[in-house]
Amino acid sequence: MGKNYQAVLPKIRELSLLNSGLALMGWDQEVMMPKGNSEYRGEQMAALASLVHHKLMDPELGKMLRAATATRCRRRTARVT
Repeated sequence: MGKNYQAVLPKIRELSLLNSGLALMGWDQEVMMPKGNSEYRGEQMAALASLVHHKLMDPELGKMLRAATATRCRRRTARVT
């Protein structure tokens, strides 16, 4: 795998971990959490969702993804021709 692809993997992993945490919190809220804690859980989930959004919208992540994609596309084109 190319260096651009390797460079973006930790950021993608972090986003995946944050999103799985959000999913677990949502499941817990619906299935296990006592009734009185829903307001605080909502605030927790909103804060975490905001963090995920900011990380996804980071211009640096966009540059890294474009670089990784461009490298992969160049390799595929080279194989075809």
